[in-house]
Amino acid sequence: MTQLNPTIDLSTGNDANILLTVYADVAHSSRYNLTGASLIFTVKRQETDTANVLQKTTSDGITITDATQGEATITIEDTDTTDFSQRAYVFDVQVTDSSAEVFTVTKDYINFITKIT
Repeated sequence: MTQLNPTIDLSTGNDANILLTVYADVAHSSRYNLTGASLIFTVKRQETDTANVLQKTTSDGITITDATQGEATITIEDTDTTDFSQRAYVFDVQVTDSSAEVFTVTKDYINFITKIT
């Protein structure tokens, strides 16, 4: 499974929705069916850190919006990032499908920028 997503830029202390589309193949020719799946979005300061600075799951902050089309929304609340420093963090999204198979569908950087207002 793959998902195409560029680096994400967000302002600290703001609400945000990250739209996620999961594909069944690298060519992005078909979408992955998320029926019965669970998702985890994890943010760390760096890959080698053991502690997460932010984590969202399908039971807290991730909504599968169209399972058959592989679509989900990750909701970041303003209070989730209030204490974040302005910097690049690493993130990934893992899917556990209905057969209990675990896949990392995307891994990239998320830039948190201090808000002006």
